[in-house]
Amino acid sequence: MKNVLDYVLNFKKLMTVKELREKLDASQSTIYAMARGEKPIPEKVQENLAKIFDIRKEMWGKDLIPPTFADYILEDSSSLNSLEKEIVEFAKNAPVPKNYSRFVGVQPAGNEIAQKNLQLTIYNKVPESDITPFIESEVKKNYLQRLSSGKGFHVWGVRSGVYNQWVKLSRGDYIMFASKGRFFLWGTVALTLHSPELARALWPDDEEELFEYIYLLVDINKMDIDVIEYNKLLEYSLNNRVQGFQVLDMDKSKKIVNAYDLNSELVQQGLNKNSSEKEVDRLEKQVGLDNSSNQKDCIDQDYLKSYLFGNRPTGECCICGRQFPVKGLIATHIKKRSECDLQEKKDVNVVVPMCRSCDIWFEEGYISVNSSGYIDCIDDIYSDKIVTTDLLNELAKIKGRKCFYWNKENKKYFEWHYYHHRVTT
Repeated sequence: MKNVLDYVLNFKKLMTVKELREKLDASQSTIYAMARGEKPIPEKVQENLAKIFDIRKEMWGKDLIPPTFADYILEDSSSLNSLEKEIVEFAKNAPVPKNYSRFVGVQPAGNEIAQKNLQLTIYNKVPESDITPFIESEVKKNYLQRLSSGKGFHVWGVRSGVYNQWVKLSRGDYIMFASKGRFFLWGTVALTLHSPELARALWPDDEEELFEYIYLLVDINKMDIDVIEYNKLLEYSLNNRVQGFQVLDMDKSKKIVNAYDLNSELVQQGLNKNSSEKEVDRLEKQVGLDNSSNQKDCIDQDYLKSYLFGNRPTGECCICGRQFPVKGLIATHIKKRSECDLQEKKDVNVVVPMCRSCDIWFEEGYISVNSSGYIDCIDDIYSDKIVTTDLLNELAKIKGRKCFYWNKENKKYFEWHYYHHRVTT
């Protein structure tokens, strides 16, 4: 399946192309081309499709693969209708193309308004507390709180005229800012959201035409690339100017990512289930899954950390939510490895990232995650476990927090851990 249009027509068969042609007043060849991804779906057509099929407008402009639908995992399930839930689930399990690359958005920022807004919300971070009141999803709010760690976000917005470009963005994609013939800054997308109200709050002087299609950046990094060099790389005319916000296609994005080493990716696309099992099978043949040697443990950690973090230099502990260099994080088995059967040992969902401190207390059962995905901790000094007041104070800080890595794929492992430590000890 290429996109949502392909899904509703050819997988769900909710309508024939002939029937849809009459509703859209478009030719069959145009509809086929849009379903195959050969033609972009214009914004007006997306609006009509949203009404016809009761599927939110923003879904129609995205490829039906896990990275591009990552933001919908952050939606409260109650905000999605049954068909939207099916689409998100389908996208989560769809294979990722071998040549897949994160998209790169090219953002001109040379005019007077852009220069002013760079100072307001890029060079100066926007506090998370100024953003979350404009977000309904509690899951998104928790995600931003974990990611921000109280430091806020760099924020930018674009106008409705480039909606078709903005809708292609997902968390983990990159933005490159250009001014006066040079790219001078790049950052990693943390979240996209449509909010005229937030735009008014952030950029009150720009009321005439709101920058309501917003993206949050988790980091910004200096760069100095001549637009002529960029044009050569992408085989554009040397006189090409960066005008108007644009998201490059996958092939061009891949060239940019590789050429300019944009590798601080927020969300690395993990392997799908089949590919991860093949990789574990390969490692098993090398050293054996049941071999308890240090060599096996080293390979296991290296592979699992690569799965969890990709090329990122830093990562987040799934328990305390703090950011650490990857060297200080561990691919922690939720269910004890010694208790896993062969299939479970091959399942990458059995591991989550933890800092060394949380890993110790999780391993010993001082910390667990309950069946709703919230962190539970020993809180009684009269517990059968050895505790201190200082330890209880530290555990109290994380008790009740949402474990953002908890999901339906690893829920059974967290339940095993909770039962093992809360019931049998």
